[in-house]
Amino acid sequence: MRLDLHCARVALVVVGLGTLIAPALAQKPDSRTAARELLQEGAQLYDQGDYEGALAKFEQAYQRFRSPKIFFNLGQAYRGLSRNVEAVEAFERFLAEAKDAPAASRQEAESFLLALRARVAQLEIECDTAGAQVLIDGRVHGTTPVARSILLAPGPHQVVIEKQGRSPFLQRLDLQPGAATRVRAVLAENNEEKTLPPAETAVLPPPNRDATSTPSTQVASGQSELKTALSPRTHDGQFGAFVQFERVLVPGLSYGIGHGIEIGAGALIGYYKGTWLGVRYLLLDGALKPGVVVAMPLFIVDGKAVAGIQAGATLQWDWTRHFGLYADLSVSYFPGAAADLGSVWFVPGGGVQARL
Repeated sequence: MRLDLHCARVALVVVGLGTLIAPALAQKPDSRTAARELLQEGAQLYDQGDYEGALAKFEQAYQRFRSPKIFFNLGQAYRGLSRNVEAVEAFERFLAEAKDAPAASRQEAESFLLALRARVAQLEIECDTAGAQVLIDGRVHGTTPVARSILLAPGPHQVVIEKQGRSPFLQRLDLQPGAATRVRAVLAENNEEKTLPPAETAVLPPPNRDATSTPSTQVASGQSELKTALSPRTHDGQFGAFVQFERVLVPGLSYGIGHGIEIGAGALIGYYKGTWLGVRYLLLDGALKPGVVVAMPLFIVDGKAVAGIQAGATLQWDWTRHFGLYADLSVSYFPGAAADLGSVWFVPGGGVQARL
């Protein structure tokens, strides 16, 4: 069963720490054991949807045993909390420091970063004065020249660049997701006037998967055991069984394909009998996921097949990776249907789902 495989993979997260060989990880065996236990506890909290608790356990594990592989765990916990900037940074550190990740895991981690990069903004700083301190929203982000882009959450930010003996530069920006904004700062002498150049914004190109020169252009990767243990609740590769309650009863089977896509097939049981084929696309990865549903119901009426189209919105709540509840609101259209069946149905409904 899939559940047994999942539990085995959680164990691999912990056991995998014992295989690391690096001078930075030459720590006491008791530290390694403590980190294993903390990772195990964190993986269980993650699977229950407690991402805050999981993050705390992963941070404690890294403090006890500084394995770069734990950055993947941290990145997944940040993703669950929608802390996208921290997630990108964690995955980038994972790539830079965990060099022994399998190729398949690297490719899957790249897809996480592709999605995350579209949700964060990049800020590029140019300044005519070296050694000036860069502050964004009051937090220090180094001194000029700033070699790499600064990742920030989309929305309003205040940039201050200052150096003793010069007038400080201040600019307020409204950063957009998936876009890079360049700020050019001129720090005039205290007795000089200065003009404020406009900020430049450009849509970010897709990440360069071959780039290795700077962390900002790298795509992070993770080991398969870490990825699987902390997999977001996307139902990818999971077989399931569901019972749906609409105007008729719909029991059936489902299977998850990739990120957020789930196909299902079931039987229509009511005054009329038939079959139901559908696809759900879930928009988020966490425990509570809105989405859309498109289906093809088919009834047998007086020995003839009457097919229709169904479309609507869905909201799914996964209590765990293996059990969920959902509510649907959709409309079904049966072209050319007899009057007793009706050509248009307004279909509120809900259901339960168990997955292996």
